[in-house]
Amino acid sequence: MAFALAALAIFVFAVLPFIALALDAPNAHGFALLGSSRLWTLFALTVGRAIAIALIAVAFGIPLGFLLARTDVGGRRIALFVHAFPMFLPPFLLALGWFHVFGREGFAGSARSAALLFGTPGLVVVLVLALTPIITVMTVLALEGIDPSLEDAGRVAASRWRVATRILIPIAWPSAALGAIVVFALAVADLGVPMFLRVDAYPAAVFARLGGIDYAPGEALALVVPLLAVALAVLAVERAIIGRRPFSVLGVRRSHDRFALGRWRMAATVTVWLVVGLGVLPIIALVCRASGGFAIAGDWIGDSVRNSVIDGIAGATAITLLGLVIGHAVARRRRGASALDAIAVLAFVVLRAAMPKAGEQLEEIR
Repeated sequence: MAFALAALAIFVFAVLPFIALALDAPNAHGFALLGSSRLWTLFALTVGRAIAIALIAVAFGIPLGFLLARTDVGGRRIALFVHAFPMFLPPFLLALGWFHVFGREGFAGSARSAALLFGTPGLVVVLVLALTPIITVMTVLALEGIDPSLEDAGRVAASRWRVATRILIPIAWPSAALGAIVVFALAVADLGVPMFLRVDAYPAAVFARLGGIDYAPGEALALVVPLLAVALAVLAVERAIIGRRPFSVLGVRRSHDRFALGRWRMAATVTVWLVVGLGVLPIIALVCRASGGFAIAGDWIGDSVRNSVIDGIAGATAITLLGLVIGHAVARRRRGASALDAIAVLAFVVLRAAMPKAGEQLEEIR
C-alpha cells in the first residue's frame, strides 16, 4: 500500500508536470530552437561549470570531512556546525553577501574584484562555497558511522594514514559521490546566482519561456529535452559508481579513536577554519550591512518566515517518507522500484528548471 502511494505521488509530482507542459504545447515548432549553435554553447557552458563546481566541491569536501570527523583538529564540532550553516540558505543570498564584500562598493571591493565576481570565476566560487558543505556533511556522516572493527583490523598490517586512504575514505565514497551528484544537479539548475552575477545560464532560457514575458511553452518543452539528457547521464553515473553499494553506515554514530595530527595540527586547524570562515563571510557581510534595519525587518517580512518554515517542514517530511518507502523497495528489489527511483532522480535534475509554469498548468487541469 505504501509503495503504491509513493508511486502515485511520484507520478503526480514528477511525471504529470511534463504531461501538463506537453498538453499546453501541442505543436513541435519549439524544437527548431535545438538547431541553434548558440543555445548548445550555452548548454555546454552550464553543464561544464556544474561539473567543475562538483569536482572542486569534492576536492575540498572529502578532505575537510575527514579532518572534521576523524582527527583532533581544534574546535572541529563547532567548525562543522558553522561550515554546514550555509546549506540552509539560498545560494542567491550568499551571492548577495559576496556582493557586499567584493562588489564595487563592498567592504573589500574594487573595480577589479567586482569584475571577477560578476563573471564565471565569481559564479563558480560562490556556488562551490555554498555547496561544498553538502559533500563535507555526507563524508562526516559516513566516516562516523563506520564500524571501528574495520579500522582496527586494518591497523594490524598498515599505518593509520594508510588505513584512512585505503579503507575509511573508500568506504565513505558512496556517500560523498551521492553528495557530488546532488551538488552537480543543484549547480546545473541554479537560476538565482547566475542571474544576480549576470552570467548566462541555460535554466534562464527555460525560465524565460515559462515564467518570463516571452511565454512559449512549446519552446520551453524543447529546451527541457537537453536537461533530460543530462538527468539520464546523472542517473547512469549514479548506477555505475554507486550502484548497490550499501549505505548502512549512514546515521549510525560510533565511538572512534581520533587521528593525532601532531605537528600538523595547528596548520590543519588554521586551514579548516579558513575554509569555514570563507563560507560564512558573506553572511557576516549581510549582517553588518543590514545592522540598522533589523528593527523594521518584521514589517517587511510579515508571514514569509512562518510560511517558509511550514512549507519546508511539510516538504521535507513528504520527501523523507517517499525516500524511505522507495529506498526500502529498491533494497528489497521490489518490481518497479528501480524505475520509480530513476524517475525521482530525473525529476530532481529536470523539474527545478521546468516546474514553475508546469505547476500552474496542473492547477488549470485540476
